Amino acid sequence: MTTIPPYAGIHHLQIPVSDLDRSIDWYGKVLGARRRGNVDHKPSDGPLFAVGLEVPGLGVGFELRLNPTAAAGMAGCGPLAIAVEDPADLDAWVEHLDALGVEHSPVLIGIIGWVLVVPDPDGIKLRIYTNANHNLERSQIQYHSPWLENGPFGRSGTTAAVGRISAVPGSADELESLLISLGAVARKEPGNLAYHVHRTADDPNEFVIYEEWSDPAAIEKREEAPGFAAFLEKAGPLIAGEPHVTSLVRQD
Repeated sequence: MTTIPPYAGIHHLQIPVSDLDRSIDWYGKVLGARRRGNVDHKPSDGPLFAVGLEVPGLGVGFELRLNPTAAAGMAGCGPLAIAVEDPADLDAWVEHLDALGVEHSPVLIGIIGWVLVVPDPDGIKLRIYTNANHNLERSQIQYHSPWLENGPFGRSGTTAAVGRISAVPGSADELESLLISLGAVARKEPGNLAYHVHRTADDPNEFVIYEEWSDPAAIEKREEAPGFAAFLEKAGPLIAGEPHVTSLVRQD
């Protein structure tokens, strides 16, 4: 067996985003992150594709990298958990987020401590976790809160739908942009476990949308989400024919 070479801790964290400016602003407001211009990723012959941020108290570097596909794939996952001491600190975070108008979960019971979940603009979940241990029975842990379930790995009984939408020829790129924006809204809705937009390989005018929700009531309410009516108004003239939707109920 070979000897594992030494390493010196974590150098930096990388989060994929679909819009650099939007995410720089969001992480700046929420975490007080400051841009480190000396580590901008911008080749002389190409556009800016990543930025480094300094996040007070984080202790490691933090990078936002432009990668809409990866950002969509990670929606619902929580790769970053920052620590606070106790529930009183979480209450202070709730006040901070409410003052900013930033969406967040209620204070939840995690496996060891209490946790607050804050989805970023792409639906990637920032978690704020207490060092304090709640010492509660495992039956009280909120395993199945939609705020704590990650991505498409929902439990048996979750409700999903697969929709097929065809674009009017010449309108596919515009429709794709609207669908991706709608997905960003849907992933922030209570009960959403996954929402992904696909463009079919054999027909660039056809899209397949996969969405998964914690229960039938949640999926029925998705059309009440902010921005859904505006999406229909803008997307209606771009859609050819009637969308086809198949509802699914997970069994395993």
